[in-house]
Amino acid sequence: MQKKKLVLRVVLLCACFATLATALTVLAADPVIEQADTLYSNRVRQPGSIDKGIALLDGYLVTHVNSYDALWRQARFYWFKGDRSPEKKKLPHYEDGKAYAELAVLTNPNGVEGHYWLGSLTGAVGTEKGILNSLFMVAGMKEQIEIVLKLDP
Repeated sequence: MQKKKLVLRVVLLCACFATLATALTVLAADPVIEQADTLYSNRVRQPGSIDKGIALLDGYLVTHVNSYDALWRQARFYWFKGDRSPEKKKLPHYEDGKAYAELAVLTNPNGVEGHYWLGSLTGAVGTEKGILNSLFMVAGMKEQIEIVLKLDP
Protein backbone atom coordinates (compact mmCIF):
# COMPACT_ATOMS: atom_id res chain seq x y z
CA MET A 1 0.00 0.00 0.00
CA GLN A 2 2.82 2.39 0.88
CA LYS A 3 4.55 1.61 -2.40
CA LYS A 4 1.39 2.46 -4.37
CA LYS A 5 1.11 5.81 -2.57
CA LEU A 6 4.76 6.56 -3.23
CA VAL A 7 4.42 5.66 -6.91
CA LEU A 8 1.28 7.79 -7.16
CA ARG A 9 3.08 10.74 -5.57
CA VAL A 10 6.02 10.38 -7.94
CA VAL A 11 3.68 10.21 -10.94
CA LEU A 12 1.79 13.29 -9.75
CA LEU A 13 5.03 15.14 -9.12
CA CYS A 14 6.28 14.28 -12.62
CA ALA A 15 2.98 15.44 -14.09
CA CYS A 16 3.31 18.74 -12.22
CA PHE A 17 6.85 19.25 -13.51
CA ALA A 18 5.81 18.37 -17.06
CA THR A 19 2.95 20.87 -16.85
CA LEU A 20 5.28 23.54 -15.49
CA ALA A 21 7.86 22.89 -18.21
CA THR A 22 5.17 23.15 -20.88
CA ALA A 23 3.86 26.40 -19.39
CA LEU A 24 7.36 27.89 -19.24
CA THR A 25 8.00 26.91 -22.85
CA VAL A 26 4.80 28.65 -23.92
CA LEU A 27 5.69 31.74 -21.88
CA ALA A 28 9.19 31.92 -23.32
CA ALA A 29 9.54 34.90 -25.61
CA ASP A 30 9.91 34.40 -29.32
CA PRO A 31 13.58 34.87 -30.30
CA VAL A 32 12.65 37.11 -33.24
CA ILE A 33 10.61 39.37 -30.97
CA GLU A 34 13.49 39.44 -28.48
CA GLN A 35 15.89 40.37 -31.29
CA ALA A 36 13.53 43.14 -32.43
CA ASP A 37 13.43 44.49 -28.87
CA THR A 38 17.22 44.46 -28.70
CA LEU A 39 17.46 46.34 -31.99
CA TYR A 40 14.94 48.90 -30.76
CA SER A 41 16.73 49.39 -27.46
CA ASN A 42 19.98 50.03 -29.41
CA ARG A 43 18.32 52.40 -31.89
CA VAL A 44 20.28 55.47 -30.81
CA ARG A 45 23.67 53.87 -30.18
CA GLN A 46 23.74 51.70 -33.31
CA PRO A 47 22.83 53.43 -36.56
CA GLY A 48 20.88 51.14 -38.83
CA SER A 49 19.21 49.18 -36.04
CA ILE A 50 15.79 50.63 -36.92
CA ASP A 51 16.06 49.52 -40.55
CA LYS A 52 17.33 46.10 -39.40
CA GLY A 53 14.38 45.81 -37.02
CA ILE A 54 11.90 46.73 -39.73
CA ALA A 55 13.44 44.17 -42.11
CA LEU A 56 13.46 41.52 -39.37
CA LEU A 57 9.79 42.01 -38.55
CA ASP A 58 8.81 42.26 -42.23
CA GLY A 59 10.26 38.78 -42.73
CA TYR A 60 8.65 37.47 -39.55
CA LEU A 61 5.23 38.86 -40.46
CA VAL A 62 5.25 36.91 -43.73
CA THR A 63 4.73 33.71 -41.73
CA HIS A 64 3.19 35.21 -38.58
CA VAL A 65 0.60 37.52 -40.15
CA ASN A 66 -1.48 37.90 -36.98
CA SER A 67 1.36 38.33 -34.51
CA TYR A 68 0.19 41.14 -32.27
CA ASP A 69 3.65 41.42 -30.72
CA ALA A 70 5.30 41.87 -34.11
CA LEU A 71 2.64 44.27 -35.42
CA TRP A 72 2.80 46.80 -32.59
CA ARG A 73 6.58 46.62 -32.53
CA GLN A 74 6.68 47.32 -36.26
CA ALA A 75 4.45 50.36 -35.66
CA ARG A 76 6.91 51.51 -32.99
CA PHE A 77 9.88 51.10 -35.34
CA TYR A 78 8.14 53.20 -37.99
CA TRP A 79 7.27 55.90 -35.45
CA PHE A 80 10.93 56.21 -34.50
CA LYS A 81 12.04 56.12 -38.14
CA GLY A 82 9.61 58.93 -38.94
CA ASP A 83 10.70 60.91 -35.91
CA ARG A 84 14.36 60.74 -37.00
CA SER A 85 13.69 61.44 -40.69
CA PRO A 86 14.04 64.83 -42.41
CA GLU A 87 10.85 66.93 -42.43
CA LYS A 88 9.75 66.04 -45.95
CA LYS A 89 10.24 62.28 -45.40
CA LYS A 90 8.45 61.78 -42.07
CA LEU A 91 4.88 61.27 -43.29
CA PRO A 92 5.32 57.98 -45.21
CA HIS A 93 6.97 56.36 -42.19
CA TYR A 94 4.22 57.56 -39.86
CA GLU A 95 1.56 56.30 -42.28
CA ASP A 96 3.26 52.90 -42.53
CA GLY A 97 3.46 52.70 -38.76
CA LYS A 98 -0.18 53.69 -38.42
CA ALA A 99 -1.17 50.85 -40.77
CA TYR A 100 0.73 48.34 -38.61
CA ALA A 101 -0.85 49.76 -35.45
CA GLU A 102 -4.31 49.42 -37.00
CA LEU A 103 -3.58 45.76 -37.77
CA ALA A 104 -2.32 45.25 -34.22
CA VAL A 105 -5.57 46.68 -32.81
CA LEU A 106 -7.61 44.44 -35.11
CA THR A 107 -5.56 41.43 -34.03
CA ASN A 108 -5.86 42.19 -30.31
CA PRO A 109 -8.49 44.81 -29.42
CA ASN A 110 -7.48 44.59 -25.74
CA GLY A 111 -3.78 45.17 -26.35
CA VAL A 112 -2.56 48.40 -24.82
CA GLU A 113 0.50 48.75 -27.04
CA GLY A 114 -1.47 48.63 -30.29
CA HIS A 115 -3.84 51.37 -29.15
CA TYR A 116 -0.98 53.45 -27.79
CA TRP A 117 0.95 53.37 -31.06
CA LEU A 118 -2.19 53.90 -33.12
CA GLY A 119 -2.96 57.04 -31.13
CA SER A 120 0.65 58.25 -31.31
CA LEU A 121 0.96 57.61 -35.03
CA THR A 122 -2.42 59.19 -35.76
CA GLY A 123 -1.16 62.30 -34.00
CA ALA A 124 2.14 62.17 -35.89
CA VAL A 125 0.34 61.85 -39.24
CA GLY A 126 -1.90 64.75 -38.27
CA THR A 127 1.06 66.91 -37.31
CA GLU A 128 2.74 66.26 -40.64
CA LYS A 129 -0.40 66.95 -42.66
CA GLY A 130 -1.05 70.20 -40.84
CA ILE A 131 -3.86 71.33 -38.56
CA LEU A 132 -6.44 72.15 -41.20
CA ASN A 133 -5.87 68.89 -43.06
CA SER A 134 -6.06 66.73 -39.96
CA LEU A 135 -8.71 68.10 -37.62
CA PHE A 136 -10.84 65.05 -38.40
CA MET A 137 -8.14 62.83 -36.82
CA VAL A 138 -8.42 64.35 -33.35
CA ALA A 139 -11.41 62.23 -32.33
CA GLY A 140 -9.69 59.01 -33.42
CA MET A 141 -6.50 59.88 -31.61
CA LYS A 142 -8.40 60.81 -28.46
CA GLU A 143 -10.36 57.55 -28.63
CA GLN A 144 -7.14 55.50 -28.77
CA ILE A 145 -5.66 57.30 -25.78
CA GLU A 146 -8.89 56.82 -23.81
CA ILE A 147 -8.78 53.09 -24.63
CA VAL A 148 -5.18 52.91 -23.42
CA LEU A 149 -6.12 54.59 -20.14
CA LYS A 150 -9.10 52.27 -19.73
CA LEU A 151 -7.06 49.12 -20.42
CA ASP A 152 -4.05 50.16 -18.37
CA PRO A 153 -4.86 52.96 -15.92
